[in-house]
Order: sequence, then structure tokens, then C-alpha cells
Amino acid sequence: MENKGKVCRLSLDVAGAFDSVWRQSVLHQLTIAQCPLNIFSLVRDYFSDRTVEFSHNGQNCSFPAERGVPQGSCSGPFFWNIVLDTALDEKLPEGCFLQSFPDVLILVVRGHTKEDLEERGTLALL
Repeated sequence: MENKGKVCRLSLDVAGAFDSVWRQSVLHQLTIAQCPLNIFSLVRDYFSDRTVEFSHNGQNCSFPAERGVPQGSCSGPFFWNIVLDTALDEKLPEGCFLQSFPDVLILVVRGHTKEDLEERGTLALL
């Protein structure tokens, strides 16, 4: 069998992915994409005046939700993807490919030698 080189896969787990979405970034990306004003306004209003409510030791608590997208919502993954697209648009070194999943980025690095993998992988992560 012919040796066609080496491959390395790096899994980058984004902790609290949906909780950490910066809403201004979503709105900015919608503006860049020339989102129709009525849809943009709907999303902006959807992000406004949100609260997190929970019960602890029988006491109800609430606080403003200033970042993140609602978990379990139909739109949450869409908003996450809008923000993540900026990372996927980055130019990567030769032999590197980035794939995204809901809260994980997979970086695939190809090279002829272990040194190629290390160099390209390091450059891709900078």
C-alpha cells in the first residue's frame, strides 16, 4: 500500500458554546449578510430583555441574560452557526481543514511528516 502521508485530527470542544454566543456578533453577521430589516428587527427583539429564572432551595431567582442563545430553541444552532462561520472563513495553512459540529470544531491536518503536522497544526491554531 502506498504511503500518502500523515493525518492528525484535533478536537476543539467549545465549552458552553450556546451560552457564550455574543449576540452583537450575531447581529453584526446578519448586517453583513444583508439580512432583511424585518428579520433583523425580529432577531434583535428576540435577544432583548431576556431573563434567566431558576429555583434554588425553594427560592425563585432571576437575572438578566445578556449573552448566549436560548438552549433547546430551534434558532439557537442557527445563531451559533452564524458566529462560527467567521472562524470557518479564516484562511488555513496548506493541508488544514476545519469542520464544525454543534459545540466542537475539528481541525484536520495533513502532511508528509510528523514535523509537517506540528508546523501546520500550530500555524492553524494561531
